[in-house]
Amino acid sequence: MPTRLILVGAGHAHLAVLRALIREPLDELDVTIVTADPRQFHPRLLPDVVRGPTSFDAITVDLTALARRAGARLKIATATTLDRDRREIGLGDGSTLRYDVVSIADGAGLVGADREGVRTWALMVRPTAEAAALGPALDGVVRRRAGGQIRLVVVGGGADAIELALAGRTRLAGGGGPVPTTILTEDPALLVGRPDANGAAMAGLLASRGIVIRTGVRVGSLESGALQLEDQERMPADAVIWATGPAPLPFAQASSLPADRFGAIRVDAWLRSVDDPLVFAAGHTATADGRPVDPIRSGAVLAHNLLCVCTGTGPLRKYVHRRGPIFVATEAGRARMEWGPVGFEAGWIDRWRARRAQAYLDRLK
Repeated sequence: MPTRLILVGAGHAHLAVLRALIREPLDELDVTIVTADPRQFHPRLLPDVVRGPTSFDAITVDLTALARRAGARLKIATATTLDRDRREIGLGDGSTLRYDVVSIADGAGLVGADREGVRTWALMVRPTAEAAALGPALDGVVRRRAGGQIRLVVVGGGADAIELALAGRTRLAGGGGPVPTTILTEDPALLVGRPDANGAAMAGLLASRGIVIRTGVRVGSLESGALQLEDQERMPADAVIWATGPAPLPFAQASSLPADRFGAIRVDAWLRSVDDPLVFAAGHTATADGRPVDPIRSGAVLAHNLLCVCTGTGPLRKYVHRRGPIFVATEAGRARMEWGPVGFEAGWIDRWRARRAQAYLDRLK
């Protein structure tokens, strides 16, 4: 009887599993991938879409075609429960899927997205459907303001927030009016977790372009036309982009697996749950040694280990945390790279950034 492998979510680590199955089909596996959206997108190219003229379709992966090539079934559904005693995944429609081995890489939500008014009034950068609507939503703001001033606020302090502040301002400026732009982050600086020099360099770059940065600021709620900050300040805004850090989605949080204080599943060096060797996790869903698991860099390790466990072969490979460069698209045709204490901006960096991302997408098409 084939081994039943269930992939919960279409995170980038699971795309690597499907790609491995395309390269080496395994008849002894019965693979199902469960996801709420039949598309996945490359987040590093979202600013190119927002700035234009790149289309959202150009940065997406067709999961239906990818699963078909991998010999896997694609189940469009939301996974809601994990019953490890019965080895069952519960779905939103009330049905269940039995598994022998399960892997969880269901992407990520956004920190603070559950605060009052955020889902109603903010423009979200995840999940896929929200990301696809970001550019058209900004165009709608331009039409409503009819050439007047547009106050843009971006919430978040990571590379995504920096890029989208720059790209969003460019798109909104197409309406002809001024676009005063502010970045709000709860962190004490930009790019927390990277060398201090990286955050300082980005702060200088943004300041040189007239973008205001406010650190240590927590948004309590959103309403039409304004953010309510927790210090009771009411901050007017015509457009709010919510680009905070990744947060595990409800399935991972409800799985009863050991997790960190943010809800990310704790895994060992082989990307297995520390509590169950038949449950794997990777990407923003997981944490190893107290550190986030990179969604793309973990893919090859996850694919190898899952296929080894499902076929009874080995040995397993260890996931090693690696810190690569940060690329930030600053404007059309230019990007800045931060690598350790070194950083600089140039046109060739943008071309390198785009080629890397496009090569990754091409491997999945």
